[in-house]
Amino acid sequence: MSFLEIAVLLSSRPVVVTFALVGATLSIVASIVPKKKNAYPDANAEFIQGQKTKTSQLLSMFGYAFFGLSVFLFILAGFIVDL
Repeated sequence: MSFLEIAVLLSSRPVVVTFALVGATLSIVASIVPKKKNAYPDANAEFIQGQKTKTSQLLSMFGYAFFGLSVFLFILAGFIVDL
């Protein structure tokens, strides 16, 4: 398979939409994951709601990565149409 064939396959509509949906789902799950409770909630009003856990941060990072990849593939598909 050549690079162009792989690019056409990866930039197809089902693949781009799947990456976007996976990214959105991971980002939503990251916001639902329970947060750590602050030991001193009155010390700083910013921490009253709790801090993000490592799991939440990781899910959020992967969610944005999948969504960014879908945007890149969407742009790539626009260039491939012109070939």
